Amino acid sequence: SPRRNGQSTAGAVAPKRIMVTGSHGFISGYTIPVLLEQGHEVYGIDNFWKYGEVSRSFEGHPRFHFTRGDAKDVELLRKIVFENRIEIFVASAAIIGGISMFHKLAYFLLAENER
Repeated sequence: SPRRNGQSTAGAVAPKRIMVTGSHGFISGYTIPVLLEQGHEVYGIDNFWKYGEVSRSFEGHPRFHFTRGDAKDVELLRKIVFENRIEIFVASAAIIGGISMFHKLAYFLLAENER
């Protein structure tokens, strides 16, 4: 198989345009740097609901594009997806907090899941 920089390119993937919801959350903090390292163009959206406004190491990356917004905003998502010709959509936005949060915010969480 062909080689580039001493490594096989047999499993190489052409760069994609990837949308990631919850871009500043815990899991995305590990996922997005890998996607950028692999050469992908990443479009993130987050509303900073859980932890407030946080910064991530990838924010200044030339292939990372951020929109502050809610992943439930269908029109906003549609706009980002179609204007940027998104090829892969990673739905990682979530309302988290464990069972104690469920007990405190049961109605809110159930109502959010109905929308």
